[in-house]
Amino acid sequence: MTFKKIAYQLHLYLGLISGLIFFIVCLTGAIWALKLNGWVDQEKLPEVSQGKHTMVVSPSSVIEIAKKEFKDKTPDYIEYSEDAPIKATFRGQGYNYSLQMDPYTGKVISVKGAEGSSGYDFWDFIGMGHFSLWLPYSIGQPIVGYSTLVFVVVIITGLILWIPKSKKALKYSLWFRWKKKTKMYKKVYDLHNILGFYAAFILLIISLTGMVWALEWWSQGVYKVTSGGRVMPEWRMAQSDTLHVDTPAKDIYLGIDSLFSDLSQKAPTAQAFSIYLPNVEDKASAIMITVFPDKKLYYNVDRYSFDKYTFKQVEVDHPYQGKYENKDFADKLRRMNYDIHIGAIGGTAGRLLVFLSTLFGMSLPLTGLYLYIRKRKKTKEKKSNIAE
Repeated sequence: MTFKKIAYQLHLYLGLISGLIFFIVCLTGAIWALKLNGWVDQEKLPEVSQGKHTMVVSPSSVIEIAKKEFKDKTPDYIEYSEDAPIKATFRGQGYNYSLQMDPYTGKVISVKGAEGSSGYDFWDFIGMGHFSLWLPYSIGQPIVGYSTLVFVVVIITGLILWIPKSKKALKYSLWFRWKKKTKMYKKVYDLHNILGFYAAFILLIISLTGMVWALEWWSQGVYKVTSGGRVMPEWRMAQSDTLHVDTPAKDIYLGIDSLFSDLSQKAPTAQAFSIYLPNVEDKASAIMITVFPDKKLYYNVDRYSFDKYTFKQVEVDHPYQGKYENKDFADKLRRMNYDIHIGAIGGTAGRLLVFLSTLFGMSLPLTGLYLYIRKRKKTKEKKSNIAE
């Protein structure tokens, strides 16, 4: 059996095995991208009184205003974003709230959520389908991961099969050359072959980056290769020194004000900040503040953790913790994984390219199945004619 015949057999049968799952993953990924990129269902931000005031409302003031709105509940995190309202989010057992306020006056602009609300919406449903096929996470995610791995082989074998036999055949493999008499089978074949070729390289990148979340051995393997053999540390939150537990909550919030002010001065061009407040019930919980140089990107953020009693920085050994510029190649690449996966690393053009490639990827199992059924039908007809 020749190399191309082996590639064909792998492409055919592995494609049939993984096709349905890859279709669902591509479909949900494409739909989810519409929301992530702000192309649909984009929340219209209320106007803020920018220019009338110079001082932004402090985190402690945000907490006090939010507590008045929600029966003394403390927000889980606060988001500051350039030219946008401050957002405070509350999540707990049996409730999910958020409020927006003017960053200069503290006036509450909007309130969302209610008692008994889980916050689960249509976009969460799509995300669950993309991550785990709506199955329990421990079951669905490995299925998605290994199906994606199988489809990586399908893509590679597809590229091998695409290689033209001659220079003359090359032009027919690069673009459509349909005529009025061109049959449906040929059109579907060209859609599968030509669009598949152009989408293949992007789909490979999307698949390989997606497997980083779905398959732990793949995630660690990529990190080891890129770091020269290091094992990636497990994600963990910083811990505060519980010897100072007598510090009142009010003083902790004033300390957060000071930390926020200091980081704002050190990063005057930052477009966004997120502040994860320490859990009141967990004495060892810490403060985490993330600085976004570009609010549309995640890889180049600086993420700091602080002891909530002493307000000293707590170092955490992990690619996603600390300053981006201080990270080595392996850590920077791991940080880029999400932005590469959704195309954000390439700006609007990158996002659009990933979105279109995902749409083409969604069509590949459909066109491939059509070609398989038609070819099988023709083979049966030939055998029947010979028998007669």
